[in-house]
Amino acid sequence: MTRSWPGSSASTNPTSPPPPRPNHRPRRSARVEPGWTRIALRFRSAQAAETLLALGPDAEVLTPADLRRALARRAGAVVALYAPCQDT
Repeated sequence: MTRSWPGSSASTNPTSPPPPRPNHRPRRSARVEPGWTRIALRFRSAQAAETLLALGPDAEVLTPADLRRALARRAGAVVALYAPCQDT
């Protein structure tokens, strides 16, 4: 389960990577918080679901918890990679 912000940079910036393509059409869509839409997506693997990271903070995986943790570890690895950089 993910939530996405309709006005996100990923949906409006033509240079952003395209959003991930699920194996099927979303089963349902229900309003949750103002400005957010809850959608259900299925991916063939957790690795395929990592494409959601391209959306940055404009999409959030709500369930399953193990996928949430896996994405958090992957995002943490990216932060660790760039954290040592210092602007000159």
